[in-house]
Amino acid sequence: MAASEHDIPRAARLADLLDSKFELFGVRFGLDPIIGLVPVLGDTITLVMGLSIVRDAWKHRVRKAIIFRMLLNLGVDWLVGQIPVVGDLTDFFIRPNARNAKLLRREHEAGRLRNRA
Repeated sequence: MAASEHDIPRAARLADLLDSKFELFGVRFGLDPIIGLVPVLGDTITLVMGLSIVRDAWKHRVRKAIIFRMLLNLGVDWLVGQIPVVGDLTDFFIRPNARNAKLLRREHEAGRLRNRA
């Protein structure tokens, strides 16, 4: 199995865990909004966890524009997460990790992933 074939499902599993693993009253959510309840530190922890998807994209030489978009997704989530209450609520809807896993999967499907030497 090629490295990208291992990294794509792993990125999807991480995105699911952080963004949509659980459901309560018809609302899907992951660990991101739960961990994010801890002021500043919680959002920083989920940011670092989400960076592993970006690391995989970097490892496979994904285009710089896509890497930038992934970092922007995480950065916006982190910044909004710094706003008390509003940031906690938006964690249920922004889902940057799912977006980033989708971007990585699209690059893989388009045949644009290459391993760094």
